Amino acid sequence: MVWPGNRTGCRLGPLAGVLALPAVPYLVGHVQRRAAFLARADAIIAVSHYLAQRLRSMGIVPADRLHVIPNLVDTAAIEQLAATPAASPVPEPFLLFVGKLEPNKGAMLLVSIFRALRASTGGPLPTLVVAGSGPLLERLRHELERLRIRVVFLSWVSHDEVVRLMARCRVLLFPSLWGEPLSRVLLEASALGIPILAMPTGGTGDIITDGVTGMLARTAETFASRLRWLLDCPTERERLGEQARSAARERFAAEVVVPQVEAVYRRVLDKR
Repeated sequence: MVWPGNRTGCRLGPLAGVLALPAVPYLVGHVQRRAAFLARADAIIAVSHYLAQRLRSMGIVPADRLHVIPNLVDTAAIEQLAATPAASPVPEPFLLFVGKLEPNKGAMLLVSIFRALRASTGGPLPTLVVAGSGPLLERLRHELERLRIRVVFLSWVSHDEVVRLMARCRVLLFPSLWGEPLSRVLLEASALGIPILAMPTGGTGDIITDGVTGMLARTAETFASRLRWLLDCPTERERLGEQARSAARERFAAEVVVPQVEAVYRRVLDKR
């Protein structure tokens, strides 16, 4: 288990990390309390195989109490939201990044990706729309402007507006570098049939099968080359989107996930 003090320093930076040191005892206690609750639980639901593996590695969760059941997505509600126009003034076509502008979300990786993409083509690129805010905003803006990338920063955007933007983007970019449990952004984009290009981190592989329901890339250079391919192949983008939509309905829809959760509760009650 990672000591929370180390994570605080990485997330906040050296100075902010030092200032946050008084909170370390609380964070350590919080982790210990969670571990105690997990050890006592009759059943534990992990939303991805990645999280299940992390729990197994902790050695405090018996295998017979651990169940992998994904988060659900309300496909009907998402489609209804997507049917209404976005309020944000965004030029089309556009690529979309949704998330906090922090290192763990891969915000600065966008610079490396678009540098490689710019080097591989001299033609115009779709506008990059960034829906999110955070400490890397000004640095990201500066670096992308140096690369002559057309970019629109929307700062904080409501969930409903994000859905409307996703429904209209050409490709959703998800370069997250940390262990994503099971991203809601990816679930909802899949339900909308949006082509997704992502880093294979955390539980992302539970949502995206490379080349089937989206595309995965392990480096910025591979990310850029696959993005170039997606931009040049509208038929393939459509195929990936449709297969993502089908998978979302088969695996993540409420009518599929809720019975699995109910079954876990029934097993626990039957044992008692």
